[in-house]
Amino acid sequence: MHHGLMSLIIIKIYRFFWRLKFLVSILLLFILFYLFPALILIPVNIFSNASQLITPSILEKLSFWRTCIISPFIETLLFQFSLYILLRKIFEIKSVFLIIILSSIIFSLFHYFSIAYILYTFCAGIILNFTYIFSIKKLKNTYFAFLIVWGIHIFKNLIAFFVNTML
Repeated sequence: MHHGLMSLIIIKIYRFFWRLKFLVSILLLFILFYLFPALILIPVNIFSNASQLITPSILEKLSFWRTCIISPFIETLLFQFSLYILLRKIFEIKSVFLIIILSSIIFSLFHYFSIAYILYTFCAGIILNFTYIFSIKKLKNTYFAFLIVWGIHIFKNLIAFFVNTML
């Protein structure tokens, strides 16, 4: 798909969320954070055991605090906050689309449990990076944007942690 077309799609999505109340937009982005990566993996899951692809066994071995609080904090700091500054200010990349894609690729490559999980985290990274940039623009506050993305990531990991410990 052409870069210009993808930028146009991002702009349209951005405008859609901009018109909503902020809390509604964050709630929808949180829901997308769950649905979008899972929908992308449907073709992969048809031909393989989904539980082996999406749920890495290492997650079961990690402690609650590391999985649910510390890792989301470090990942938000590295893959949203720091990469945004690096790409936007140091490399002077103006394209929001390119920043979202590059940050998501880097985010996904740090989740190398399997090819399917890399694809899953790439899609999740798109939502997290979009949420971060959207929150910065909407709130005009990097600190609150960080807290929102960290909170979404914490909540997602909490659910995954408890689901994995119950199974």
